[in-house]
Amino acid sequence: MKNYFNNWRGYINESDVDMSKDTLFVFDFDHTLASSPAKIVMKKGGLRFAQKEYDELRKNEPDLTDEDFDYSEFNDFSLTEPIYPIMERFVDSFRVANSETYVLTARPDASGPEKYLKDLLNMPNIQVVAINSPGFNHLEGSDASKKANWIENKLKEGFSTVKYWEDSLANALKVKNLKKKHQNVDFEVFLVNLDNEKFEFSPIEESSKYKKFQNAVKKRH
Repeated sequence: MKNYFNNWRGYINESDVDMSKDTLFVFDFDHTLASSPAKIVMKKGGLRFAQKEYDELRKNEPDLTDEDFDYSEFNDFSLTEPIYPIMERFVDSFRVANSETYVLTARPDASGPEKYLKDLLNMPNIQVVAINSPGFNHLEGSDASKKANWIENKLKEGFSTVKYWEDSLANALKVKNLKKKHQNVDFEVFLVNLDNEKFEFSPIEESSKYKKFQNAVKKRH
């Protein structure tokens, strides 16, 4: 592949995100760093679901398990495209002193996303953590809980700032809520959104998805 890392260097201006020292940078993969036309297939009946449709289905049908679905289309990265606004922040995070950068994915295997990113960016030091892989059986609960638990465990290493990019509101909220337990850590959570076929991101408090969620909570009370 072309060396996008070098090409993007000329386009990365002064970042609008404050990247201070002692920072833990964490990025979701699917629909945050990269997008794919791949679908999740229900084994019985062959229905195909985009990721957000699948997430809604699993929320509404809690008896369904991973065994009910075929995820193999996501193993083909030939049509996967980088999401440039977030990928630029990912690349830039490696320049920050006293920091570490990780990719957190709910996929059961980190090797595919890791190879894709290393080939795309020509960067050998990319670390991808697959929270549903056998090596992370100690993480319990939903994908949102597992991601938050992984980040919370990393805080034991002394990070003073966490910057997290995610497209799932549920996942983003779980990480944002870590602030309640870790008052001495600065959390900056950015929600990625597809708007008019264009990916954008903003602090979670400013996102339309978060505001709709807050309004729904207020109505229930």
